[in-house]
Amino acid sequence: MFKKDITITQEHKISGADRKKLKRNLAKSLNVEDEVIEQLLPGKQGDLSLAKLAAPSRCHVYRLDGEPILIDTSGKGDFAPALFGLWKAPALLPAVCLKHPAVSQYLLGGADPMLPGVHVPPAAQGDAHGLPAFRKGQLIAICVRGNPMPFAVGTANMSSEEAAAAAGGKGRLATVLHCAWDKLHCLPHGLPRVPNDGFRTEIILPEGWQDEEHADDSGGEDAAPGEAAAPGEAAAAVARELSQVHVEEEGGGDAGEEGGGEAGGEAAGGAGEGAGEAGAGSASGARGAPAMTEGEMDELLQWAALQALHVSVTDKQLPMAASVFWKEMTAHRPPGTSLDMRRSSFKKLTAFVAHLARQQIVSAREDKRTGESVIVQVNRKRGPYAAFRAVRAAPTHVEAEQLHAAADDGGGDAGGAAAWMTAPLELTYSYRVRKEASGVFQAVGADPAVAYAEVDLLAVLEEYAAKHCELHEGARELLLDDALRDALFRGAARQGAAVGRCMAVADARRAFVERMLPQFAARRGGMVTTRKGAPEPVRLSVERRGGNKHVTMVGSLDDVLLDAATLAHGLAKALAAAATVEESAGKQGKVKRAVMIQGDHVRRVVEHLTQVYGVPRELVHAPDAGKKKGRR
Repeated sequence: MFKKDITITQEHKISGADRKKLKRNLAKSLNVEDEVIEQLLPGKQGDLSLAKLAAPSRCHVYRLDGEPILIDTSGKGDFAPALFGLWKAPALLPAVCLKHPAVSQYLLGGADPMLPGVHVPPAAQGDAHGLPAFRKGQLIAICVRGNPMPFAVGTANMSSEEAAAAAGGKGRLATVLHCAWDKLHCLPHGLPRVPNDGFRTEIILPEGWQDEEHADDSGGEDAAPGEAAAPGEAAAAVARELSQVHVEEEGGGDAGEEGGGEAGGEAAGGAGEGAGEAGAGSASGARGAPAMTEGEMDELLQWAALQALHVSVTDKQLPMAASVFWKEMTAHRPPGTSLDMRRSSFKKLTAFVAHLARQQIVSAREDKRTGESVIVQVNRKRGPYAAFRAVRAAPTHVEAEQLHAAADDGGGDAGGAAAWMTAPLELTYSYRVRKEASGVFQAVGADPAVAYAEVDLLAVLEEYAAKHCELHEGARELLLDDALRDALFRGAARQGAAVGRCMAVADARRAFVERMLPQFAARRGGMVTTRKGAPEPVRLSVERRGGNKHVTMVGSLDDVLLDAATLAHGLAKALAAAATVEESAGKQGKVKRAVMIQGDHVRRVVEHLTQVYGVPRELVHAPDAGKKKGRR
């Protein structure tokens, strides 16, 4: 409900009499005791205000000292507590726990809780089941086992008896109304508050979570519902607190490691700092990777050099300084790896360029003014360059159509044009470093010119805070120095973010990641592309053409490495319907291509995209299947 930005059109303070009336209505609407309502809304403490959202929404938001504690979804008394209110009074709603923290990732991503991911505890003596009692249509709170604080509020799609009877089966337990990190949670100015250190940006963990090794233990079947995992002793150092990174999705460990490699390298190509011999010392985007031997690092450096010469370095760019060429190399290193000249046998970039010249890969000279090596020519017709097979980027529209035509003519490999598209799609996410945070990275010897996976960003923050910051309040409050304050707040103060000297460790960890510049790398077979921001989802729509005829449009295919012509060819066969490619003018003169299929095939197209081409379901935006727009 609160996925889009919230605009407040008007807001006014609530008088004492109206506050008392609101408390009476709440007790009646939520069917709870007055003591619980008093926890949510103390008699005269704090400034209570009513905010009305912009049309077409009719929702009213009640805020206590700026934090939303209550919402009225219709503006007519349909009350539901917000997360800030639930944290004040957890007894307001019956709470349902998820089986494992990893399930929370899907809810934070916009999904609803399904029965297979819900924990049904054993029934106590005299009870029919172990779930708290609730009826269909009633509001419920959703927690993670081991963390008593709710992270989502939803409307039950079934009663507790029905949920217990269908435990482990299929079905939607509830429809999420409000969730952590949505626009309502982030409505207060500055950084939204969290109740404990288990609340992470992408996952909700048990309170007192210490490390990832105990992920399976905390979600075991023997734990009691809502039972908090035994919190570890207060951290004696910042490193221990900051090492609590999020749990990766099942099977996603490799993708997480690649985030600092392929995607990280792409950002390095456009950076202008860290050049020369100092820049060549370390381009590590994957901290914690196994150390390589000198021979392995030599081979990796030569592979990255040949890949860069094939893919990005053209003859028009020559002569090229060695420091610039180093950035091209880091941008094209294999995913999950890091380049470190000091761990090779060359030790210096000048010696490595001389090695390439001895192998007749390039011709180089020394700049008399700066003393830096300069590449003046690439020997593209012979030697190691000619024998090297580079990893290609994603094919252009013309190349894909040529592959498609070759497949129709029976030429090439079996599967022809569709072979690269049906390969599994791999998406890895990483972050480029803001210039305001470069001082933090340089202080710990990390290169701010490359990109990092989230776990690597947190490792940098951990190392910096352990050396330069102090802890207060039982190792949960971090005293910020000037460099870390710049990294977290510089340039954001004018947007309303509070700038203080102390900050909760959990908030600092989350804010540090959010301040970086996200990017993603998409890989399908040998096809690779890296782009800024988040991947644009494939968009499906049903349009009316020629009276009562409908067509299904499939657009925004570039970020998931799907070619429109090849996709149209495959969908035409799978759906037994005519499919063509439509072109339209896009931004900056680019041509946008979409697939048009005769008829309403939304449901089947979604299945085809996810099952045949491996597009994640969350990256397919489609209207409700089978619903057609009628005439007005």
